Amino acid sequence: MTGRITVARLLLVLCLMFPLLLAAPGCENSTVNKESFDKIQIGMSQYDVEKLLGGSGTEDSAPPGFGVTGGSVATTKDAPPEKTYVWKSDEATIIVVFKEGKVVQKSQK
Repeated sequence: MTGRITVARLLLVLCLMFPLLLAAPGCENSTVNKESFDKIQIGMSQYDVEKLLGGSGTEDSAPPGFGVTGGSVATTKDAPPEKTYVWKSDEATIIVVFKEGKVVQKSQK
């Protein structure tokens, strides 16, 4: 009989802990918010942004377009590539564009 009580207690504990385990992933991006967005500065390194936002973002792989340089139109292959990363949480979505490892643009939703 004691074996059944132990198993029942184990199941009870697991059932009570399960909602906490589901909530834990939401805590990961708690630094993705307006306050953190405001701290991101043009020229800041990608490492510093990742540290501020609690990890690396998801790379947004938009197709290459065109840029304007010196009064003429040139494809982006002529310029150093820009990489766009996105961080999301329940509070905010932060989009940061990096060029040569430095912030060149930021936006939030």
